[in-house]
Amino acid sequence: MTEPDYWVLEHMMKFAVGVLVSACMLAMASAASADTIINDTTKIVSYHGASSTNYFPGNKSTGDVVGDKFNTSKVVVSESANAITLKFYTQFNGNDLTAHYADLFISPSNADGSPASWGFGVALGYQAAYGGQAAGLYALDAASDYKTSQDIWKSKTDYYYGGRYVTPLDTKELVPVRVTGGTLESGWTVAVDRTNVGGAYPYELSITLTAANAAAFALLDAKYLDLLWGTGDCANDTLFGKYERPVKTPEPATIVLLAGGLLALRRRRK
Repeated sequence: MTEPDYWVLEHMMKFAVGVLVSACMLAMASAASADTIINDTTKIVSYHGASSTNYFPGNKSTGDVVGDKFNTSKVVVSESANAITLKFYTQFNGNDLTAHYADLFISPSNADGSPASWGFGVALGYQAAYGGQAAGLYALDAASDYKTSQDIWKSKTDYYYGGRYVTPLDTKELVPVRVTGGTLESGWTVAVDRTNVGGAYPYELSITLTAANAAAFALLDAKYLDLLWGTGDCANDTLFGKYERPVKTPEPATIVLLAGGLLALRRRRK
């Protein structure tokens, strides 16, 4: 190799190392991200009574039907490595008036629009004693894999509580609240914890979905995750929102290894 070739190689290495170090710092800064989804009442309609068209005065979307015991304020979503954590803040303690925490429904999407169907249900385990699934991530193949608030409450009382979410086609779909079927995704684990944090919405319901590896994590890979949580299986209050995923950057450990290899090669050349 001639002297000019050595000069070119050395400067290429310096440039590459600089780029990798910058990328490493960026990756370390953005390894975890968080997004807050406020209770989206613009795409939720609520009803109370035997008729699904019996909405509140003015046909306004309220997201809440009766009282304040079931109110939910927001969900804070964060991601790191192969895990997604969702923290819901609600006034509902999970066991009141024979209602229990509803299961969570997720739909990966690459378009900014509410889904017409839900691809996955996250069973929290609170419904297991009532015909629901044990805690886990389930792929939902059909509407028969879950029950709605109306399914559960219509036979219990003359006044059943519930709501509907509005799809891109402007149809009003019943809110799903209990995972009853589907295929358990064995590459995922679900951890659920409830903590009393005080304040106006004292109950923090934390749900962490962890994939066994990157291949399993790709199951939920999309630009957005649409989220729907009916608070209780009566869907008295419903949280609906879209979580925009963080921009992916190379893992810091991988970048460090690549940078180290280039530095070693540079020292060997000298």
